[in-house]
Amino acid sequence: MELRRANLSDETPVRALVDAAYARWIPVIGARPEPMLRDYAAVLRHHEVWVHCAPKGRIDAMLELVEAPDHLHIANLAVSPERQGRGLGSALLRFAESQAWRLQIFKLHLCLNREMTANQRLYERHGFTPAHVSRIDGLEIVFMAKSLRPVGTDRIASGFALESPSVRSAVFGPPGTV
Repeated sequence: MELRRANLSDETPVRALVDAAYARWIPVIGARPEPMLRDYAAVLRHHEVWVHCAPKGRIDAMLELVEAPDHLHIANLAVSPERQGRGLGSALLRFAESQAWRLQIFKLHLCLNREMTANQRLYERHGFTPAHVSRIDGLEIVFMAKSLRPVGTDRIASGFALESPSVRSAVFGPPGTV
């Protein structure tokens, strides 16, 4: 699978991909999922975003990574509806793991709405385990982690810093921006 680093010229196609990928969850959770609310110009400026392009050049998958002191956070993984179930999401998860190893970070974190059970099963198949559930902005959010080393050997042993409003704001910006 060939990925390329996204740039500001990808803002519109990345937004379209995210909207298409997450649209199915609106009736399930009763709201637009958080990735649909982000300012993708800011995301592309401040986060590491990788895209996969279909043969005709259209972006059909994306991965957004945020480096934290003790883990690599998968802030977003989106695959176009017509390409879902074909291994792109799994390939992006493997790529995230390789990026963590490259950075010498030995833990991956992600979070998702508790109602996104199909996505949670995908992450569990790739070795992520639910750490806990928190209520954020009225939604139940499942925090998941994957250790890339045997338990007890992580560079820094700490919890989910993204639960802290100040850390969340530093990583994602003010609510509704990134």
